[in-house]
Amino acid sequence: MGKKKTKDFSLGMKQRLMIAVAMIGNPEFLILDEPMNGLDPMGIKEVRDLLLKLNKEKKLTIIISSHILDELSRMANCYGVIHKGELIDEFTSEELECRSRRNIKIVVDNPDKAEQLLKTNVSANFEITANNVIILYDHLEEAASINRMLVSSGLAVSAFIPGEQDLEGFFMDMLGGKKS
Repeated sequence: MGKKKTKDFSLGMKQRLMIAVAMIGNPEFLILDEPMNGLDPMGIKEVRDLLLKLNKEKKLTIIISSHILDELSRMANCYGVIHKGELIDEFTSEELECRSRRNIKIVVDNPDKAEQLLKTNVSANFEITANNVIILYDHLEEAASINRMLVSSGLAVSAFIPGEQDLEGFFMDMLGGKKS
């Protein structure tokens, strides 16, 4: 680096410098806005490794605002989702793993009736989303018999979709959007 002026630093070097400046005075926590924005893959890894090291070695709490969801999933242990300026959900990485594991999405004409049937007949772990989609997390190997039970009970099943969800898909479902 030598006598190189900061205006000539790469974006990654500027990000690391800003983190170093923020660390002056041994703060209890850092608040970072889009610390990975504009970095190349090597720069992203270097900044992520630096933040993880600060968190582990200095016991530093780091609050990160970011739209790079995949990167957050590699670093964060707690999440807060803000939509239109309002905190709409908070969860731990363990809860996220639970929410984004293998599942079957079931779309029925009467989710309340389906909920009662699943509770009574299957003792299944499931949730009903804001758009009345049932997400079934266990008994996945019994999908055919669950579908039969719902249909034979008079429900119209319009979709029965197996899947796994990443952080982006989970986020998009939460906000009512569609993952492309």
